[in-house]
Amino acid sequence: MVLALKGARIEVEPATALVYMNMGPGTVGAYKAGTHFLKPGQQKQGVVSLRNEPREAVMISVNTADLIPVEVPCAFREFRVVDTFQAIVAVWTQIKYEDRYENTLTILKIALENAIGSRQFDEIYDPESRHGRKDQLEEIEREINSALDETVEKEWGLRVQVEVGEGIKAPEEATRARGSREGEFLRAKAEAAGENPNVRVMLIAEALGEALRGLKKGNG
Repeated sequence: MVLALKGARIEVEPATALVYMNMGPGTVGAYKAGTHFLKPGQQKQGVVSLRNEPREAVMISVNTADLIPVEVPCAFREFRVVDTFQAIVAVWTQIKYEDRYENTLTILKIALENAIGSRQFDEIYDPESRHGRKDQLEEIEREINSALDETVEKEWGLRVQVEVGEGIKAPEEATRARGSREGEFLRAKAEAAGENPNVRVMLIAEALGEALRGLKKGNG
């Protein structure tokens, strides 16, 4: 069992936190591992795990800037509630705790849509190796993780680190060598407009902020 109740006394196991509500004002607090005593008016709500919960890669379907549908493998190498009272309360009150993975996966898809959607197919896919271009995918990974830090961790208290794999799947007709003239022109146009990784991170974070507000839901 995660905790044992002995009257008003509670034992909270390591790497967990007990969430409670102050019934008068309706505020939420938490007790970390150890022995505690529930005060009058404090009602137990549930237990939050502080352990890392990595997830295997899932294929996420998105479109490139030139509307080529691709499937990109993404894995959560780090997925855990930050070990602070503020984060514990946030993950319990800002979203439904039991839906944290599904909600974060939704946010990841939006981030990936923005990152991949700002690039041409030729930029991210190498038709000779039939894999994603490592340098671009590493840049996409950095952009996504930076945006997740600015949104999911700050708003939901979840620390998430995503790994973007090279095993991109694309339609057969799109994997053949494509003319580079159009791609070079579009890349030059983007550079002339001042597009850079920092701008992309900002745009992704803005999109995630909108999504976070849409998913916000307390446990009530």
